[in-house]
Amino acid sequence: MITRAIKTCSYAVALLICCAFAQEDPGFDLSFDVNRVYQPLSIDQAELAVATSISDLHPHYRPAWVKEFISVSIVTTYAGKTRTATALDDTLSPEQLTHLRTTDIGSDVAVSVKYMPDNTLSHNDPQEFDFTFVINPDQEATFPGGPAAMDLYIKQQAVDRIAASAFKQHRVHAVQFTIDEEGQVIDAHIAGAALEVYPEQSNEINEVLLKAVCQMPRWEPASYADGTKAKQDFMLTAGDKYSCTYNLLNIRHDPE
Repeated sequence: MITRAIKTCSYAVALLICCAFAQEDPGFDLSFDVNRVYQPLSIDQAELAVATSISDLHPHYRPAWVKEFISVSIVTTYAGKTRTATALDDTLSPEQLTHLRTTDIGSDVAVSVKYMPDNTLSHNDPQEFDFTFVINPDQEATFPGGPAAMDLYIKQQAVDRIAASAFKQHRVHAVQFTIDEEGQVIDAHIAGAALEVYPEQSNEINEVLLKAVCQMPRWEPASYADGTKAKQDFMLTAGDKYSCTYNLLNIRHDPE
């Protein structure tokens, strides 16, 4: 079954400030991370290649819900044109598999499962389970020089420029940005989810983080097997290592 724990270059820099500001211990574990921002649902090419049913496309789909299928349709894009393949149950048909494996790179795939539910109600209405997913690039975007170079850059441009005492416990600052098809940083901004949780956050800290992101050197952009380049979203976070805010940012954050 597909999960969202996709194998990617989630750098998780985790630059703990324990040396430069040891004299200014904030009283909690402070970290700076750069991580991928994930789509609500995505799948690797390798996982798609072995998919045989709707269960392989969505981790929360349950065949036990279904008493009787009405239709299962998959909508993809090929050469810029929309196409639909329909099956009678949740096993992917040969046509659906062909469409999935030849869909335009970077395009959305829409799935609709229409069914009669399996329950004890005297009257059942038809139900739908709809979702959309994207196919991940084969090669993730990478910072020039790799993770070690990223560590050094973030340390010099962010960690060393912000006193640990400026941070507050349970709080996280976050700058989201996109690496475009040319490897350039675009659309750098303060993450809305972090602002909602922590609206009074420090402008000074945010300015340092934004500057660090906007002045990054050109990355190697994400790409598919045929060489097509793709945009990818990332996020620079700084704050309490154990803050619950990380759960709202659509990133992989492992405080351990």
